[in-house]
Order: sequence, then C-alpha cells, then structure tokens
Amino acid sequence: MKIIDVSSNMLFFHAEDGRYIFQPWGKFGGCYQLTEKQRIVRAVANLLYYFLLFGVLISYIGPDLLNKKLLIAFVLLMVLHQFLLCLYTLGLTKTEAPERPSQEYRQKLGKINAEAMGKSFLWFRFIGALAFIGLGVLIGFVLGKLFLSFLAVTFFGFCAVRIFRQIKRLES
Repeated sequence: MKIIDVSSNMLFFHAEDGRYIFQPWGKFGGCYQLTEKQRIVRAVANLLYYFLLFGVLISYIGPDLLNKKLLIAFVLLMVLHQFLLCLYTLGLTKTEAPERPSQEYRQKLGKINAEAMGKSFLWFRFIGALAFIGLGVLIGFVLGKLFLSFLAVTFFGFCAVRIFRQIKRLES
C-alpha cells in the first residue's frame, strides 16, 4: 500500500460488504458510496490539501507562534476543508449507512492501516510524538505557558499511545 491508501483510509470507510463509504459529517449527514476511481481521486485531492495546509502554516510561523496571520490562515484553511468535504460528495450516490463493524473487522482494518504506513514510518511518528511531548514540557518550564504545555502533552501523549498500539498491531 502507498500514501494514497493511507489518505483514503483516513477519509473513507471500507465496509465489511466491500463498499467504500464516505460520511463527511458523521452520523449527522448523508452516507455516500464511492467507486475505486472516486476514492483515489478524492484521496489525492485530500493529500494536496494537507500539503497546502502544511506549507501555509510553516510560512506564517514566526517569532510569535500565535500571530494574527497564522490564526486567519488556519481558519480559512478549515473553511476550505469543509468546502472540500462538500465537493467530495458531488457525483456520489447516496447509500444506507453500513452496520457497525465487528471488533475483529475493526482490528483487521487497523492492521491494514498500520501495514500501509510501514513499521519504520510508525516508529518515526512515535518518536516525533515523544519529541512534541518533550517540547510541550519545555514550553511549560521555560516560557511558563502551562495551559499550552498541558494541551501539547495531552494531545501528543494520546497520539503516542495510538501510534504505539499501531506498532504493536504489526508485531502481532
């Protein structure tokens, strides 16, 4: 599997009956079925969006991490993402929501996703999450920004646990 499959697996649910399902607004919105070609096109578009998001956010980061330009760019990019979700539904047929998958099937999907990323990339992500936890602690001690430190440690702590579980899935 490649990066397109990883992106696709983040956006679309592969139901036990073989359908690819897209629920952009979760339980509160419609449920759409995709063909293989539609899945790939939308996964590529989403990857391009994330590269754009990363580029814009990096270009606005300066000495003051929370400047107005960065916050405005972030809000505009979130609005753009909601617009993309609406565009993704164009040309898709509405379908019934799939039944809740069994625990075994969810574990199988988790292992497929972990295999798609690869063990070395998962370890890289895990070490990155640990580095951001350390950075969060450093922000608290050096800058005295305890709330920001708490948010960073909590968020990246959950990320590290989830990534570590993916690594363990590969080993089982």
